[in-house]
Amino acid sequence: MTEVERRFGARPVDPIVESKVFNAARRTVTLLVEAGPDCAFWQIYRHEDCLLREHGQGGRAAVIQKLEASRAQTDVRFLAVVDADFDRLPGALGLAESPDVILTDGHDLETTLLGTPALEKMVRHAKGATNADDEARWRESTRSRLFRHGRGMGGLRWLKVRARLESLAFKKPGRGSTKGQIEPFGRYDDCVDADWLPSLARAVHAVLNYSQAQALAGERDLVAEVQALPAVDDAQLCNGHDLLGFLGVYLAPGNRAVAREEDLHGDLVLATERAWVAQTRMWASIRAWERAHPGFRVLTDDP
Repeated sequence: MTEVERRFGARPVDPIVESKVFNAARRTVTLLVEAGPDCAFWQIYRHEDCLLREHGQGGRAAVIQKLEASRAQTDVRFLAVVDADFDRLPGALGLAESPDVILTDGHDLETTLLGTPALEKMVRHAKGATNADDEARWRESTRSRLFRHGRGMGGLRWLKVRARLESLAFKKPGRGSTKGQIEPFGRYDDCVDADWLPSLARAVHAVLNYSQAQALAGERDLVAEVQALPAVDDAQLCNGHDLLGFLGVYLAPGNRAVAREEDLHGDLVLATERAWVAQTRMWASIRAWERAHPGFRVLTDDP
């Protein structure tokens, strides 16, 4: 379900049909992204001759399916930017990047953006001088501590994929007012120790409780298995939803981070400066796509 469908109960025009209509008038590319938060980011940088469409909870698979369906149409032009997920980690057999499929630099868009100085801007704005006191007490930067949180949870997510632990869940169908939607794990305050100290044991316990898979704890030592995973780049391992969840625990202690994730994502987008985005691999790939398709514009002009 896309954001438009969720809010207004109406289905937008199929992007293939829409592309045909627009291309009949002028060259127009449609940028396909996974969900509403991705739209909120790319909306800032898209050219006026670029349509921007998201596929909501269909995720990456829905984007690629729509892109593949468009290839038989000569008057349709699509470009997709999707999350890399675990595709750059050892043993992954996921989506291969192609000229029409661009992967985020990090695990996903949020992790990519949190890899820029936008993270420090958000923290300075929310915590002020108290952040310097915290870092002095921790003897560690907020960035380092946040990615240590994300490394543990990301490792658990990766272990689920590698070991095919289907009983572990990181999202569930919503209930009540969220029925018909997918609700991601959000109990990040249960995953941390005192003073926002990373705790893999607490994170594993929280996910097992959320998954109602406590029996798995008697079958496997998940903490030891996560710790035994190969060392990999944090940017490819850490999930952006987790990073924002853990960041929310630090910036607003006592509040359920899941209730603030949309606000945190908005803050992250606004804190990210164009110059930092322009240094990413995904930005360079989009510019390369534009050069290979004269007349089609995706991004606004560089200032």
